[in-house]
Amino acid sequence: RALQAGVDTIEHGSRLDDELIELFTHNPNALRGHSALVPTLSAGFPLCAFGRDVTGITEIQAENSKLVVDGMIAGARAAHDVGIPVGVGTDTAMTFVTQYNTWRELALLVKFAGFTPAEAIHAATAVNARILNVCASTGSLEDGKVADMVVLDANPLESLAALARPALVIAAGHPVWHPHAKRFDDIDRLLDEAMERT
Repeated sequence: RALQAGVDTIEHGSRLDDELIELFTHNPNALRGHSALVPTLSAGFPLCAFGRDVTGITEIQAENSKLVVDGMIAGARAAHDVGIPVGVGTDTAMTFVTQYNTWRELALLVKFAGFTPAEAIHAATAVNARILNVCASTGSLEDGKVADMVVLDANPLESLAALARPALVIAAGHPVWHPHAKRFDDIDRLLDEAMERT
């Protein structure tokens, strides 16, 4: 119904059948003639990766989470495979989703949805800019666009975790050296362990 109404994006998503794929790729009611998917796997992954003793959810919620997350992953993979634009979002402030861990969403796309690290970075930058209709000014490094970029100490194509602690952020040409965020070490440790296990 949302796609038929012409929405620009679907967040979270679920399994895609042929009808949904057609509506994503050729959507006559959407502003640009197509719609995009923003899987936000970070919102659901912890509910399946951690035990109920950690999440505090009921058995019914845990089982429901598995169904929902399986559908989200299947939808993200299908969207990637058929060329539906896939952007990046996290649902920051959801349980176990911190404001500084966007890189983890990229890692989840690689681990579960068939993205390469380069494709995941592209989704977070150029595709997001296109989805938000700001690609004329940001989303890639080109003449005439604002200087938005990060400088890292390691190659994110070798490990997306390099994005976790940028040495420099340049936002609209303004440098922020060694940006700091309040970190939650206990949450980060749980997420690291869960990624290693799965």
